[in-house]
Amino acid sequence: MKLTNFQQMLIKVTAPYLGAILILIVVIFVVKGNINSNVKKINLDRTVINSQVESLKALADLRSEYEEASPNFSFLENILPSRDEILIFSKDMETLAKNDQLGFGFTFGSETKSTPVAPGSIAFRMAIQGPYSNLITFLKDVEKSRYLVDFVNFNLSKRGDSYDADISGLVFTR
Repeated sequence: MKLTNFQQMLIKVTAPYLGAILILIVVIFVVKGNINSNVKKINLDRTVINSQVESLKALADLRSEYEEASPNFSFLENILPSRDEILIFSKDMETLAKNDQLGFGFTFGSETKSTPVAPGSIAFRMAIQGPYSNLITFLKDVEKSRYLVDFVNFNLSKRGDSYDADISGLVFTR
């Protein structure tokens, strides 16, 4: 099929426009993809910035709370007895038991050393014998003592008019 002069001229005139339109469409798709990519990056950056702002706010709050609490640090550091001071723990417990007219036996167990984030502890075991009301008084006295004690196991058994308490626990150190 042979093209007429009109058809040839029409193709010559419209071909550059159609080529330009085709190139423009390709450029638009490329730019659109680039814009979408940049929008995603901007949103991600915005999320990171918001997270960093929240972190800075938390840091500022911590700093102000640290300054508020710092006068109490020496008290808090000394609230727990040192490891060496725990050596008299058994004697102090024995004194409390004798004051409450109780029979008393005591042994130390394993030790966990303190870390910068957690106190140390020494396991212990006590055997106490006496009237129930005296046992209760003894436990209240231990609670009021200068030691921070966690009773891990407490076994109470009755023997005649008396009670036997087998207590194991932890005493905390700095």
